[in-house]
Amino acid sequence: MEDTVDSKRRQIEINEWSYHEKMETLFILQLFFIGFATTVILMTLAKYGFFSKLYAIYMGIVMFAVLIVVGGVRRLYTKNVRDKTHWNERQFQGDYSLSSLVPPAVLSATSVANQTVCDAVAASKGTSGTAGTGGTKPPTVTVTCP
Repeated sequence: MEDTVDSKRRQIEINEWSYHEKMETLFILQLFFIGFATTVILMTLAKYGFFSKLYAIYMGIVMFAVLIVVGGVRRLYTKNVRDKTHWNERQFQGDYSLSSLVPPAVLSATSVANQTVCDAVAASKGTSGTAGTGGTKPPTVTVTCP
């Protein structure tokens, strides 16, 4: 009984993956068709003198370059990030700690900024905050410094 349920569940996963793969292929083919049709229209308008033929060729090349990049990004996403059994899920691999997600330059700049704040707080601890404010004290900010 359990094997039948697992087989049905797996067949549903396979069908879902196949369906979405076909839909993504259709999306890419639609993009190429739109790019081809737009290029033909541009070339026709260039033939009748609305703008130069060089402009039409340039726009066609740019359009197809963008389409190739979009297709490549989607293919790489499917190959490297998309889960192999569920189309809608992503694979997360690696270390997801703050130090691995944030570039080292940002971490060092943050620690320098924190140290600057700590130094400024330490330097101003001996001064009075009521001078020139009419007797009202400014709000207190608590900073924990090493």
